[in-house]
Amino acid sequence: MRTSKFSEEQIVQALRQAEAGTPVVDICRKMEITETTFYRSKKKYFGLGVSELREMKLLREENRKLKGLVADLTLDKQILRESLTKNSRAGSQTRVGAVDRTRLCGVRAARVQLARVLSMTGRHAEAMKALPPDSIRLGSYEAGIAGFVYARAGQRTAALAAARGLERRDVVPAEGVAAIYAALGDKDRAIACLEKAVALRGVGLIFLGVEPMYDGLRGDRRFTDVLNQIGVVY
Repeated sequence: MRTSKFSEEQIVQALRQAEAGTPVVDICRKMEITETTFYRSKKKYFGLGVSELREMKLLREENRKLKGLVADLTLDKQILRESLTKNSRAGSQTRVGAVDRTRLCGVRAARVQLARVLSMTGRHAEAMKALPPDSIRLGSYEAGIAGFVYARAGQRTAALAAARGLERRDVVPAEGVAAIYAALGDKDRAIACLEKAVALRGVGLIFLGVEPMYDGLRGDRRFTDVLNQIGVVY
């Protein structure tokens, strides 16, 4: 069954009909496909239910995002290596130009994003390896993600250090701190931080309704109240 003609849900439904006793020839006639196509699809999707199919789609999408992040990170590392080589030949080993510093920050930020994706897919050991050593001292957004990754990996002390470091900044990224506390399972502090972020008009709140880092709060009525205060339609 060509995916261009039928969705995966339709394919699984057809296979379920066959399992329930509907003759394969009748299913093929209705869907205008050959029996060869039917059995090829059966081999691919046999045993999959709707929930398993949905999970497979989510994993496929996460894998696609992960590959994109890895590709970006690889490109950043290559460009950085070339820039540093040029500086070395020019006798600038003791300093890195502004462009190179910007690129270096880009590499670190890409590694933090890679760690985030790995963490969300349950690959915590790999996520920890991906984090730059100074990740909690990076920009507010990256430091918040780093704390979230630490919390998800069971590194409570490191996660709390990241949260407290953000709370000591001149401009507190309360939504980032909330993500850390949410991952630690401290819903009260997480909600309190989100309410503070609303008062401060935190820019990260724009994605609050769809950001997976806050999934642990979605069953809480107070989280719904925060979403209603933001007023963003997703």
